[in-house]
Amino acid sequence: MSHAEEILKEAERFPALDPTALNLLELLQSDDFETREVVDRIELNPQLTIKILRLANSGFFGLRREVTSVFHAVNLLGKTNLVRLLLSATVGPIISQALEGYKVEEGELWKRAIAVAFAARQYARRLNVDVEDRVFISGLLCDVGKLLTSSWVEKHLKEIQVAAFEEGCSFEEAEKRCLGVNHAKVGSILLDSWDLPDSLVEVVRWHHEPTKCGAEYRTEAELVHLADYSCALFGIGAGSDGTHYRPCHETFEKLHVDFSLLEKVMIDTMDELEKSSFMFESP
Repeated sequence: MSHAEEILKEAERFPALDPTALNLLELLQSDDFETREVVDRIELNPQLTIKILRLANSGFFGLRREVTSVFHAVNLLGKTNLVRLLLSATVGPIISQALEGYKVEEGELWKRAIAVAFAARQYARRLNVDVEDRVFISGLLCDVGKLLTSSWVEKHLKEIQVAAFEEGCSFEEAEKRCLGVNHAKVGSILLDSWDLPDSLVEVVRWHHEPTKCGAEYRTEAELVHLADYSCALFGIGAGSDGTHYRPCHETFEKLHVDFSLLEKVMIDTMDELEKSSFMFESP
């Protein structure tokens, strides 16, 4: 069995996300979901209940009275914050682990995921593309494949670094050359095994090569590509792969993104990260 086949088999066997959270995420995709149904499902999960009440009572909302019921908290938070919170409670603990292959310390990949999510949303806003919520989630999950490729990268790090740093490959191309598959492909397989929407699967798959994404989700892939590259350029969560990812010039030209815009996005992203990171602390 090749390296790629072994890695993809591991992806298929990787533990699924909390089914309660997955069901809630699916329910929240509907425009006419019932608040009572959302509350009932949350109350079945003590961890989610605690996290939602903690956020509702945080300084972010500045309330004078304590929020003691999930029903009140759900109405206060709204759909967007609930989706983010559910992803934080389910994905955060997984992504927070250290990755030896990428030389990423505990919590750094999660910090990078949050930053990419904020940056993707900033690009969507500044470029007037109405996909803010979707690219936020895609950005948060774009590097989830590293959870599985890390041990393989560690075994073949010298070979990968030679390809990336001496032979001119971008890091994900070096992964594919040495392992037969890169972290973006593995991430898409993982998300598919969790039964997440096709839009997330496709955007994660092509976030390093957005022009290869199908037309339906290409703009989202381009926005996440911009966000991921910008965060790499600013050294957020950088590890052994460093900033060694190639920008898609076609995407930059198509969306009229120059360094001035990139810098503005990252200034706003860092500000959002500082103000709101408590919302994404893993339990």
